[in-house]
Amino acid sequence: MRAWTDAELRRFDAASSLRLSAGSEGDDSVELGMVTVGQDLFIRAFSGVRSRWFQAAVGSGVGTIQVDGRLISVRFQPSAGDDRRIEAAYRERYGAAAALVGTAGARAATLLITANPER
Repeated sequence: MRAWTDAELRRFDAASSLRLSAGSEGDDSVELGMVTVGQDLFIRAFSGVRSRWFQAAVGSGVGTIQVDGRLISVRFQPSAGDDRRIEAAYRERYGAAAALVGTAGARAATLLITANPER
């Protein structure tokens, strides 16, 4: 696992969203809000663990994200992060819209995204 660079973290913070494609094929993508907490990048499925993209990301463990026109190979894993800090980051970034990902279902569907150096 490679840590995100400061430049990558700034790019994530400057972008309003990312496009995620799960799996190695990368055919279908979904646009999602994201937050950084420290050196980590997180996403949540507002519809919970039954979300199709969430299931695909967890099932494959790999995929790509596109941020500000840049395609990045990544890995997905369930988050063991501090939910309070993640929720605070969503509220700070998205305001009232953060309520969509502040539910128990969305918290259960939080993924940590890390760079995939193997691709």
